[in-house]
Formats: sequence, structure tokens, C-alpha cells
Amino acid sequence: NGNWSNTATWDGGTLPGVGDDVRPNGFAVTVDQNIDVVSLRNTAFAPAVAGGTFNFNTSAVTANISGNIVMDTAATSFIQVTATTGLVTINIPNGAIAGMTLANSTMISYSGNCNLTFTCISFVGGALSSASNVTFLSKTSTGVFIFNGNITGRAASNPGVGPSMILSTASTNTINGNITGGGGASGTTGSQAVSISAGNLTINGNLIGGINSGGNGFALAATTNGTISIVGSITGGSTSVAISQTVGTMNITGNIVGGSGNNAISTGGILNITGNVTGVATAINSSGTITITGTITGGTSNG
Repeated sequence: NGNWSNTATWDGGTLPGVGDDVRPNGFAVTVDQNIDVVSLRNTAFAPAVAGGTFNFNTSAVTANISGNIVMDTAATSFIQVTATTGLVTINIPNGAIAGMTLANSTMISYSGNCNLTFTCISFVGGALSSASNVTFLSKTSTGVFIFNGNITGRAASNPGVGPSMILSTASTNTINGNITGGGGASGTTGSQAVSISAGNLTINGNLIGGINSGGNGFALAATTNGTISIVGSITGGSTSVAISQTVGTMNITGNIVGGSGNNAISTGGILNITGNVTGVATAINSSGTITITGTITGGTSNG
């Protein structure tokens, strides 16, 4: 265990740098300086053993990762963001991050109240698995969070909890990218791409419902009393709604298209749409209040 900046932390007494794949070797490494490496991974590669974590607990730290982050399939945690102030930036511009399959595992745990900006090409939830509580990023921080990249829910067969991204504290969040619900045989929340239960969220991107046969492959599951603002189109999936909203206010600037087998949106809150609504199936299922500024074609609401 030790600080990244301490040469004694590393085998050979040399700090990792550009061109290096970096492994914690089963230890907890505190990232206390800016870093520029190929990858962070806690997979085994002799003599390094599997496991270990990287903890970002210092403000104003930037990690530039030219390759990817890779979490060992037997690990339950990997990247921890615990800084209490300032901004932590993690850039993985070429990274298409694959999900985990081990039960009760989290790739990125964001608990410190610093602000976090995270950039990657995409994150796709874990492959079809009976493992529950498998999460790409879990946020319990009150900091401002910006995620740049696309998100897809995992193909889950387990009805246990396991959305790809969980936002659970009163805070401000932004996702710049497209969000697609997951698939799987019968999973419920395990196929959700993004779940928000508190705080506000802005999405600049399109949302598409998944193909989960249980009808729960939501791109977005919203149970927050806060405000959600979306600039982009919403399309229902073949079996799952794109957005499930129970309370709160949602403002959408974009077109809504019902899926071939399900609604685009199911809402019990306040829904304001600036755009056209087309009911391939029934576009909106509502028990709340809907205001639409745009053209309505075909079925729109069965609420």
C-alpha cells in the first residue's frame, strides 16, 4: 500500500509513466498526482497478482489513460474516488469498457464529495450472468458529476439489483452520450442502464429501450423528486420502455417514438415534451401530467 508519487510503492523504485500498464498487485494505491499511462488493471500478470485498488483521494488530479481500465473477474472493487474537494478527472478517450460478472462488484465507487469528470467511448454492462449487484459506477457523492460516453445496460438473467450506473444522492449529474437499456432473459433492475433515485440529471443524447424479455431493460429508471432534462430522441424498445419515471419533473427536447412492443416512456410524474410524438405501439403510458409541444401521430397515451 502507498502513494503513487512514492517510488517505494513500486517494484524497481520507478514511477509508472507513458507506455506502462499499471497493476496494484493486490495492494491499495493512492493516486496523489497527475498520471499518464496506457492502462489501469488489477488482473494478474506475473509477478503481479490479481486484485488491489486505485484510490483518487486528492483534489485537482487528472488521470490520462490511453488504453483502458480492466477489472479482474474475481475482484469486487477497483477504482475509488474519495477526494472531498476539488475536481478529479479521468480521461480514457479510447476506452470501450466491458462490464464485470462477479456478484457485489463495482468498477468505480464515487463516494468523495469532490467533482468528477469521467470520459470514455462507452461502457457496456456485464455479459449474461446470474450475478447480482454488478455496477459500473455507483455514486454516493454530493459532488458534480459529468460522464462523457455511451452507456448500455447489461444482459442480465438475475432479478437482483445491478444497473450499470447508480446515482443515489442529491447532486447535479450530466451524461453526454447515448443510453441503451439492456437485454437478458428475465432480469429486472439488472438490465437497467442508468438508475437515479435522488438529485438532478441532464442527458445530452438519445435513449433507447432494451430487449429484456421481462420488460425491465430501461435506459433510464428515475425515482428522484429532482428534475431530469433530456436533449435527444426517446425510442421504446422491443420489450422495454426507454424511460421509467415514477415522480419528479422531466423535460425532454426531442422526438418520442413508441417501440415495436412497448412504450417509449412510462411516467407517474410531470412530463414536458418539446418535439413530435409517434405511437408505433403506444408512445407514452402516463398516470401523471403531460404537456406536449409538437405534432402527435398515432397512439400517444394509455394513461
